[in-house]
Amino acid sequence: MARCALFFDVDLPALDRRLLLRGETSGRTDDNLAVIRKRFATFARTSMPVLAHLERSMAVHRIDGAADIEIVFTAAERALRLGPWGGAAASAADFEFAA
Repeated sequence: MARCALFFDVDLPALDRRLLLRGETSGRTDDNLAVIRKRFATFARTSMPVLAHLERSMAVHRIDGAADIEIVFTAAERALRLGPWGGAAASAADFEFAA
């Protein structure tokens, strides 16, 4: 059983921009604002209750996923080192990965 989770938090406008840009370069026809917003609504309805449950039962490390990639990496690396105990080394088995 996992004892920690990582949650990469990104605001909706930033995700809109990322996915719309992806649609321009990937050729995906479903990367349009209407579909993106529907995906976000589904995510909020189905995944955020899971996050709330995890926050009640284990350490959840929230990481600003909108930051520069080096900062996100450093924050994730630090959270993995902190683990569920706020300083003790953690192994991969201590974590559940949520997006």
